[in-house]
Amino acid sequence: MPINVTELTKTGIYQATAPLAIIARDMDEIDALRLSRKKQRNKFFTLALVALVLGLIVMTVGMTVTRFAPLAGVPLLIAFGGLVWVGTIANRGILAAPERTNLVKGLVAMLAADAHSKAPVSIWISLDQKGTTLCEEPWLAKKKGKERRASCEWLRLEAPMLDGTGFSQTITDFFRDRSYVNPRGKSKKKRRTTSEVVQKYRFPAEIYGDPARFPEEEVGTLINLPHSATLRGLRVSEKALTARVQVKVVEADLLQSCTMLSLGVYRILNLARRVNLRGTAQ
Repeated sequence: MPINVTELTKTGIYQATAPLAIIARDMDEIDALRLSRKKQRNKFFTLALVALVLGLIVMTVGMTVTRFAPLAGVPLLIAFGGLVWVGTIANRGILAAPERTNLVKGLVAMLAADAHSKAPVSIWISLDQKGTTLCEEPWLAKKKGKERRASCEWLRLEAPMLDGTGFSQTITDFFRDRSYVNPRGKSKKKRRTTSEVVQKYRFPAEIYGDPARFPEEEVGTLINLPHSATLRGLRVSEKALTARVQVKVVEADLLQSCTMLSLGVYRILNLARRVNLRGTAQ
């Protein structure tokens, strides 16, 4: 089923329950739509610039002819204003956050080996780049400095695995936006993003036994992460394992953190499975 472009542009939300291949195709479609809208915007702004230049030339030349000749350039200047307005509207329709669609495509590739190709996967993505404001206050270190902190949960994913495990993942971005005026009088903006990744595995006890028998601080050492990521929480029960990781965001590091976290969780589950098999054999 094709993406509802109007709804996606209006809400910035993509939601579907479909096989992994369909989700990957939709991400490619969103990326193609983004590029198409950018080309459309650039076309309008280019035409607007041409209209402005021609309008000024016509008015300048007209002033040397008669008093009313410059009015011939007015329609071109009106066209300039109209094209700028249309280009601005087109710019608002450009879907942001290409790093999010890229990450989803990476997660699809990660899950492809462990999930049935035709199994329905539930996914919800927000392309919102502003987030919900948590606090906003002056930043006294800089002239006219302001600091804004915000959060945005932008991914919810649920997928059934081949071993019967129910996998789910969420990602929430935390923004710190700073704006100020530099000594030359120019306005500057800077953003720092930290992501929180939460993965949950509802595993079948008949296969993996009881991972909760192991101390969480010990099995946590089985999870290796990139230098930009930190394990902030690990909760293991008889039915589920939940891991929470904080990532100082670089696009490649976020995907790598998700992949390495999943590998680490399965090290824990496979350790529990081996212990469970030995117990059954005895």
